[in-house]
Amino acid sequence: MTVLLTIGILTRYHIYKELRSAVKPKGDQLEQWRTICFKMGIPTSRVRLCLSEKFGPALVWLSPRQSIVMIPEELWKLADPLIRKSILRHELVQWRFMENVVFARNVSASLV
Repeated sequence: MTVLLTIGILTRYHIYKELRSAVKPKGDQLEQWRTICFKMGIPTSRVRLCLSEKFGPALVWLSPRQSIVMIPEELWKLADPLIRKSILRHELVQWRFMENVVFARNVSASLV
C-alpha cells in the first residue's frame, strides 16, 4: 500500500512539474483544438490543451471539473494534422468515457 501511495505521489509531482513549463497552444494549434472539442461536444472550459517538453500524450485529471490533455511539443511540431487530430480525439474520448463513469457513479449514489 505504501509503495502505491509513493508511486502516486511521485507521478503527481512529475505531472505538476511538467505543467509549470508547459506551453499553451496558439493560433492554428488553438483553433484545431477548439474545432475538435466543438465537434465532439466537449467544453474547452473543462478540458485544456498543453504542449509539454516531454510528457504525454496523456489526459491529466486535475479535479472533477478540470482536465488537461498534454502532448509533447516536439511531437506536435513533427506530426501532420491528421496525426494531431487522431491524438486529440483519442484523449478526448478517454475524457468523455471518464465523465460518463463519474456521472453514473453519482447517479447511482444518489439513488441509494
